[in-house]
Order: sequence, then C-alpha cells, then structure tokens
Amino acid sequence: MLLSMGDIAVLALVQRPVVTMWRHRYATGPVPFPLPLQEDPLRFDAEDILLWLNETGRGNNRDPAAHLPALELRERGMPGEAGVAAASALLSLRHHYGDSLLAALEEPGGPDRVRRTTEESELGGAVLIDLPLGAELTAMARAAEAFLDHHFGVCDAHDWLSGNWFRQAWPTLAATSLSGELASLLASSVVALADTSATHNVLDASGNGHSWLPRLPPEWMGAVGVADNGALSRHTLRTSLLADRDAGPAGSREEWDVAVDLALSQTEQEVLERLHPPEGREKRLVLAPARHLCEPMPRGLLRDESLRAGVVRAIVKLPAGLRPSNPREQLALWLLAEYDDHPFEQQRTFVADLSARELDTPLAADLVADLRAAALDPTTHGHRSWRVLSAVRTAHLLARPGSLATPPPAVRAVRVLTGEAVVDLRRRAEELGMGDVAEIRPSDVAGRASVNVEQAGRRKWLKMKSGIRLGATVFATGELPVWTHVHGRLSRSHGVDKLQTLALHQAWLTQPGDVVYRGGGEAEIDHTGGAVVAYPVKALRLAPDAPMTPRQLQRAISVAPAGSTERQWQFALVAEGQRRGLSEFSARINERRTDVLAELQKLQELEESLLDACENQLITLEVD
Repeated sequence: MLLSMGDIAVLALVQRPVVTMWRHRYATGPVPFPLPLQEDPLRFDAEDILLWLNETGRGNNRDPAAHLPALELRERGMPGEAGVAAASALLSLRHHYGDSLLAALEEPGGPDRVRRTTEESELGGAVLIDLPLGAELTAMARAAEAFLDHHFGVCDAHDWLSGNWFRQAWPTLAATSLSGELASLLASSVVALADTSATHNVLDASGNGHSWLPRLPPEWMGAVGVADNGALSRHTLRTSLLADRDAGPAGSREEWDVAVDLALSQTEQEVLERLHPPEGREKRLVLAPARHLCEPMPRGLLRDESLRAGVVRAIVKLPAGLRPSNPREQLALWLLAEYDDHPFEQQRTFVADLSARELDTPLAADLVADLRAAALDPTTHGHRSWRVLSAVRTAHLLARPGSLATPPPAVRAVRVLTGEAVVDLRRRAEELGMGDVAEIRPSDVAGRASVNVEQAGRRKWLKMKSGIRLGATVFATGELPVWTHVHGRLSRSHGVDKLQTLALHQAWLTQPGDVVYRGGGEAEIDHTGGAVVAYPVKALRLAPDAPMTPRQLQRAISVAPAGSTERQWQFALVAEGQRRGLSEFSARINERRTDVLAELQKLQELEESLLDACENQLITLEVD
C-alpha cells in the first residue's frame, strides 16, 4: 500500500508540516526517513513508514498499524468529499445491518439486494446517495471490517474517522465544526429549552449540527430533525442515527420545540434573514459570527426589526477560539422565542459579553440556566436572580451605540443619610466596639464624583497586573499561597512550589490591599499579600495617592454583572481624610470578621466532635 505525506500525518496523528520536517531532518542518521517509491506524486511504502514510526517513536499514535486499515478504507472509496461521505454512509449501513453486512454483500447480487432493502428502510435517504455501487461497495465494506477490528464498535470508529480524516478531507465539514465546549453548550441549551415543552423535539435548521447533535445526553429521548443541506445534512443525520436517536428529515414533523441554526459561513444578509420570528411556540438558537449579530453595522435594519418584533430574548457574545477552522473569530448566540405582548417600551432583552472569559463548565451551566429562564414567559423574569445574563430595555438597546451584547453599567442607588440616619450609624458602630475608630458626623459637602476602573488606570491611580501562567509541576507540595479560579470561584490556597515559581522571570507577589479579580462579579481583597496570582486571575494595585480604597474597588467589581468590563466598574472618589477613616474601619471590620469566622470554625469542629463521640458511644451527655 502506498501512502502520501498527508496519509502519514493521519497515521502518526500529527499535522501535515510535521511530516515534511521529519523527511528533511531525518534524511540521514541511524534510522533515516524512508525513501519514496514514487516521486510524482510523492508516495511511500506503508510498511516502511510503519517500521520507521515504531523504531523512532515519532508521532502521537502509539499503534499506527492499527489505523492503517482506515487509510485502506479511504483508498477503496472515492476521492475527496465523496469518499468521506461514502465512508460515513457505509458505517451507518454497517451499524444498521450488524455483522451480517459483509456476508450479504459477498453473495451473488448482494450489493443490489442490500441497496433495495436499505431503500425500503428509514435509513435509505441518509445513505443510498453517498454509497458506491456494485463491487466497489463490497471492497469498501471489507476494508471497513478490518478497520472495525481495532475499534469498540461502529460509533467509536466513526468518531475516530471524524477527527482524523473527515474534517481534513471535507472543507465544508471542517468549516462548520465547533469546539467541544461550544458543542456541549449548544446541546445542553437544547435539552434545557426542550424540557420546557411537552414533546421535546429539536430541529437542526441548518443541516450542519454534526458537532453538537452527538453531545445530546444518551438518556434524552426527544425526536431530532435535520434540514436538507445536501451531503452535509445527510452526514449530520447519520451521526444521530449512529447514536440510535429518533432522527429523520426536517419534513417528518410540522412543528418543532427547539430549532438550532448555525450560520457560520454565510454572508451578512443571509445571517440577518435567519433572525425571523419563530413559528408558534418554537424556540430558536442562532449561532453566527459576532460581527453580524452583535457589532455595529451600517445595514442593520433586519437585525433591528427582529429586536422590535419582541421575539429576541437573549444576545450572548462568546469568546474566541470556539470554531477550530477560524480560531480568532468570535461567535455570538441569539435566543428567539414567542412574541412578548408587553408594550415595546417595557420589553427587555437579556445580554452578556463573554468575550473576555473562558467558557468553562460552571460558566456554561449558568448560561444554560439563564437561557432557559429567558425563554419562559416574560412575566416570570422579574422573580429570578440572573447569573450571566443582564436585562436591558430593548428600546435602549436599539438606541445606544456599541455592541448589542454589552451589559448595562452597574447602577448602585445613592442613599442620602438624614440626621437621624447618621445618629443610627454612629450607634451601630459603638455597639460593635468601633466607636473609637473615627468620629461619624454629617458632611458639609453634598454630591458624588465617580470614575470607572479604566479611567482610574489612565490617571495612574491603579495598576493592573496580569496573573502568571504556572505549569503543572509548580502545583506540587509547596507552601507559597496562590490565587486561582477553581470551580467558578476565586480561591486563595497553598500548594505552589516557591523556588520554581519565583524563578520565573514574570513572577510577582501581591501586596496587602491588592484587589484580585476574575471578571465582573468576582473580586476579593488580599489583606495579607505575599501570594502568587495564577492566570486567568488578575490583580489591581492602588497607588498611595489614589482617591479610593481597596474595599470600594472590590465592591465595584463584585456588584457588576458577569461579562462586564473595566469601563463599567464605577466607584466614587473619596477625599484623603475620608480614605483614612474608611481604611481604618475596613481594617477593624476585617479583624473582627476573621475572629468571628475562626470562632464559627471552632464551633463547627466542636459540634462534629460531639456527634462522633456520641455516635461511637465514647461519652455520655447528661442534661440537668
């Protein structure tokens, strides 16, 4: 069997340029790279390549010989996209027939008989167009059996081919492929939205849901429809049939509970035309480049019409890197649902800008929960605490400049203290033993001057310090404190090797009063300092003359919605005398808070010890 350079890359599980590098770098030496058997086009002997890979240990495939039948399967099929479609169709046919497929094909007239039988089954429309004819089908099925011997069934083999052949040979398939994080987010959103309906049916409205449909949980029993989009939609339908889902063409039902429309490579006009109001009670998710769905555009009339129609429930701007074929591109997600019959002035759209965040599991779970709630009757929205999404009046969204996904600035009510309130504030401080910190009296100056974090940085009042990237070996048995973002929360813990960490040229340690943050809604004050900040966590350090306190800064970030940016984190400027008083109060309150938490910990430990002692009959408790 002869292999091309691309075949060798597939066999070794590396990128195509790596093979070129091997050929030139290891042209001589103890184990030289094999010489080609054919120069134009360049072809190598498969046995020579397998021997070289095994002797040198190059590549990422521990058993390249086990995957050689996959290349034979491709060789037996048709070239390019047709070969990918044929292999996918054949594996679906093998899944439907079971082990008897090859024997049935090898019988006299077997290929024609199998095609007739398949045509009469529900599988016919998904595979027949893409299968080869006659003896070619039998030869391809024989190669498929050899390939299946090295995998745990047809589904496992199909997954391997999808990752190591299909996307490389089929550009359209690669262009519509999503990262695992985004595919899981879409699948989870579909399940959550469908669960609000009685029938739990979902439509792949663009026919290219081959990335997210396999991520639907195995226990989910809803029907799946796939819109007709040629060979790509047939491939998508086969991925669902391989998972034993109740899947069929989009025309198999008149109404669908949830529709997902991926418009990744369409023009601006084509994307905007997909934002039409959903039919009936359908809920629709539209995924497209953020430049079409979120960012300002000169010809955005269709987009504005959708917003004015009262059917747009949520707009989410997603981080970059979720589309492997274009990793720098940012995508956005729209959720459309049935008409909101409130007056337009009262209608709200929920937005979130996640472009600066990592789409990890906790964030995705919170976003799914918010999307599900946003799709419900608008009368229920006021009773919910939103985790990721922020509500914006739709009229304001249309009138303001900038991105549609930008959440509104956090607005905190300014309370004006009356004379009685000042007396009450003084009394409360005295009751807590803090009457000696500073004298509390009414101010002679009224008004409030505010700035945001970005403006404060430009005025040199604070400095942003990025977290450092730490390797896995650093998180060993060290004792240097480290700020990390674990399970969706900021955490200061021990466990970083001090010598290895401080040897990094970009290493730095926090100072007392630094504000550590991950984004809007997540900020803590490092009261003791001396800790490492690990990426993606950051820190803000106040200048000595900064007209604000760390507690102000921390509160401004903590009350801001998730996905907000430094430009939206606002706080008031405070005079120098006021800063000293506020800092003294904050320090004393933090001391008391530490003491109270320590006492609570002791109480909990005492309760646990009493429970253990009583349950094991180690003590006897007598009550008078």
